[in-house]
Amino acid sequence: MAGIVIEATTIAAAKNYLLQLSRTIFLSRDFSLVSNEIATAVKIMVGLQALSLDSPQSITNASRQQIVMTLNNICNIYNPQMPANF
Repeated sequence: MAGIVIEATTIAAAKNYLLQLSRTIFLSRDFSLVSNEIATAVKIMVGLQALSLDSPQSITNASRQQIVMTLNNICNIYNPQMPANF
């Protein structure tokens, strides 16, 4: 299944990763130590928000696929060698 991007799997993984990052950020006493995690969490939040737009005209299929691929890369779903934060 490597190399095949399944939107539902990517979205579920992104939500789980966002929760994990949120816990890390919440528990941190010094936000400067979690700046990369904060940036990654914001990227995931924006991507998930874009995918959840109500109007079908709000986002094209090509844009939707690009967002899914970006979330897939951020969440490191199919390529464990890729760094988690880029």
